[in-house]
Amino acid sequence: MARPLPFDDSAVDAIGAGLPASALIDPLRTALTREQVAVVAAPPGSGKTTLVPPVMAQLFADDGGRIVVTQPRRIAARAAAHRLAELTGTRVGELAGFTVRGERRMSAGAVVEFCTPGVLLRRLIADPALEGTSGVICDEVHERALDTDLVLAMAAELRELRPELALVAMSATVDAPRFAALLGGDGPPAQVLNSPATPHELRTLYAPAPGPRQDGRGVTDDYCRHIAQTTAEALAEHPGDALVFLPGVREIERAAGHLEAVLRSRCADVEVLQLHGSLPAREQDRVLRPAEPGGRRRAIVASSVAESSLTVPGVRIVVDSCLSREPRLDAARGVSGLVTVSCSQDSAIQRAGRAARTADGVAIRAIAEADWSRLRTHRTPEIAAADLTPAALDLACWGTPRGEGLPLLDPPPRAAIGRAESALFPIGAVDDAGGATPLGRLLARVPADPRIARALLAAVALTPAAVDTAAEVTAALGDPPRRQDASLPAVIDELRAGRHPGAERWRREAERLAKLARSLSGDYAAATAGAGAHTHPVPALPPKGDARLTGFVTALAFGERIARRVSPAGDSGRSAVFKLASGTQVLLAPGSGIENSEWIVVAEAGRVGERVLARLAAPLSEADALAAGHALLREDESTIFNGERLQARLVRRLGEIELSSTPTRPTPGPARRAIAEWIGAQDGNSGVIDWFDTVVGRDSSAASLRRRLACAREAFGDPWPDMSAAGLAAQAEEGLAQFVDDLAAGTAPARIDAASALRGLVPWPEAGRIDELVPERLSLPSGNSHRVRYPEPGSDERPAVSAKLQEFFGLAESPTVAGGRIPVTAELLSPAGRPLAVSTDLTFFWDNAYPGVHAEMRGRYPKHPWPENPWEATATAQTNRRSAKNS
Repeated sequence: MARPLPFDDSAVDAIGAGLPASALIDPLRTALTREQVAVVAAPPGSGKTTLVPPVMAQLFADDGGRIVVTQPRRIAARAAAHRLAELTGTRVGELAGFTVRGERRMSAGAVVEFCTPGVLLRRLIADPALEGTSGVICDEVHERALDTDLVLAMAAELRELRPELALVAMSATVDAPRFAALLGGDGPPAQVLNSPATPHELRTLYAPAPGPRQDGRGVTDDYCRHIAQTTAEALAEHPGDALVFLPGVREIERAAGHLEAVLRSRCADVEVLQLHGSLPAREQDRVLRPAEPGGRRRAIVASSVAESSLTVPGVRIVVDSCLSREPRLDAARGVSGLVTVSCSQDSAIQRAGRAARTADGVAIRAIAEADWSRLRTHRTPEIAAADLTPAALDLACWGTPRGEGLPLLDPPPRAAIGRAESALFPIGAVDDAGGATPLGRLLARVPADPRIARALLAAVALTPAAVDTAAEVTAALGDPPRRQDASLPAVIDELRAGRHPGAERWRREAERLAKLARSLSGDYAAATAGAGAHTHPVPALPPKGDARLTGFVTALAFGERIARRVSPAGDSGRSAVFKLASGTQVLLAPGSGIENSEWIVVAEAGRVGERVLARLAAPLSEADALAAGHALLREDESTIFNGERLQARLVRRLGEIELSSTPTRPTPGPARRAIAEWIGAQDGNSGVIDWFDTVVGRDSSAASLRRRLACAREAFGDPWPDMSAAGLAAQAEEGLAQFVDDLAAGTAPARIDAASALRGLVPWPEAGRIDELVPERLSLPSGNSHRVRYPEPGSDERPAVSAKLQEFFGLAESPTVAGGRIPVTAELLSPAGRPLAVSTDLTFFWDNAYPGVHAEMRGRYPKHPWPENPWEATATAQTNRRSAKNS
């Protein structure tokens, strides 16, 4: 039996803010009736957030299911429910209600439910058929929040099993073709519905600051002053209230303070308010309520929570810093967090639209007009930049590990999803193939990062009496509040005492987590019992109420963020430096009360320039650090090679933190790696002896053979082996493996037959002709043989042979090697062994240079032969008397 329609046509028309039915309502009804999917691209102020859900509820009333609408933030979900209730003359939860983390206002008869994407994501994973739901609307999809992307993809896939499920994507600045293709599935793209702009005029102005917006420490104070000054001037020139956008709480507080000072100096009767996600719900709701008739004008300094889906009553002025705070993962440092960047054009358009929702307005962008075109068209999808650990578990629980096969707008980066699985596998949440384990499915039921969820359940399993304290810590970790001194224990003390602005929300979340942990404790015990080697036993927790619990539970969640102090804080304000178990160094500002701790655990960190700062941390004892992070404990051999000998130490580590080091005898595996690393470090060093000659000695027989083989390769190419440093390094694991093994075994380089190793690189039959083609010595006309000096591999020089000039008498052609392909340079010496000439053209030397040498040398060395005609003289290394005696 069909239910009565919750909204009749006149009510829907009224909700549509005066838009004619043909503008959006009728096309929407037609599209959803025909295909059950649509993309709504309606400008800011068109009222789509409160208009589309009632239309869908009216269309699908007979299905008996609800229309679920996702909003990117809790404040937007609550505000949309209140607005729709107001428009329909009902109470919140009666026809339209909301569900956000820790709060739910829904009756059994409610037909529209506003929620955050995270809430719907948890619901999809728990109930993949989404029973009791007739339609899903994903609002503000242009923001490309990770949870929204996942919900949209999962709902699109669910439609293959439930084609009657209606699915709509909405945004004022949507990339319509991409979303239409996604919603269309294997068929044609979904219909894109464009609503006409609101009838209110919006002027856009630009007011660039004289100085930079950011420096190495973040948004500058001068820029916050500029925003305040611009806002004060706009209030003086334009009617209505002002909405000012800044990237974060710190900047909001500074700009609000500057604005209050400027307005006081001008005697302006304007109330300055703040609006951001850290405020209690009642403070947020106060801003969203209309001002009293005849009351003071308002200037609301807000974060991106006011960017979309919200109507802030009375606003006709928007001042936009054109900055936003977006999630980023620094893979190299293993740090994820929010960074301040220039916002995208679609974000700035959304913000500007807040000024013309109810009347003509003005938007002032605090950048140069020329900088507008340099802004990104669309913001960076969160899936491409954020830590994907929670998403990886969600995908695994959905049955699409790594997102494979799921119709996502953008696939998760392979490296990022790999790192996420590396974080999930040690806690037993996923198996070798990336699929969800029973423990992983259990952790997915906890509305928190799976690492935090696992810390909570493990803590309760070990010490049930500590459940309340563990829940308090994990509630703070799930929504970490900022604090100037970065002390997590101090934050929790403030929350417990109710002195922190977010205390009320934190208390509700802690109570909910404690209740959930108690209810799941039996399932956790069963899941961990069956997880086998994928879980690690956790030592007993400190007693209930012990202050150590804050650090200990945090360390259970983020073992890789356990850190040991490297250098203490200085008297001149120098920050203490800690090394994380992941290997990254972080700074902890002085004044936190924990900077003198030997061990800490970092709950949240962020980059400022090239530095990594601990935003929130808790102290640990060494025993607690080793206990909580015991899965990271390892003992391995650290071996180094300096070209002459190996040195090994047995090192005990917590991740990358060295705990102890004792000398030990090198073992083959680490020794080989040390030698390989040393070879790699030497390769390419110009101007020094390369790695092979460093080991064997430049004057060794192996080094000499290497130069001969290099000469052969120059003459013949392949298959003669490459004798360069890089070429030999490439053979370290194959052709020269025995040579490296001998080094790894500790054999002194002088005792290793490196020459045989080099000969082994030359294939047969070439190996049999080494001494023939590149001989070690050459015979001269005197009958004596002399060593050939072969050049270094890669050198432009030629082989050379040195002997007394008299030993070359009668030799017209210079000697050669490599089958006559490479001439040998003749270095002709005096009887005293000093060079007289260097030549590769002996005919030219005898005919042109020798007469001068003859004239000079015969008087200096009269005992040696200096014939007038060297062509007919007998080559000899002896003196005249010795030659006569022997003749």
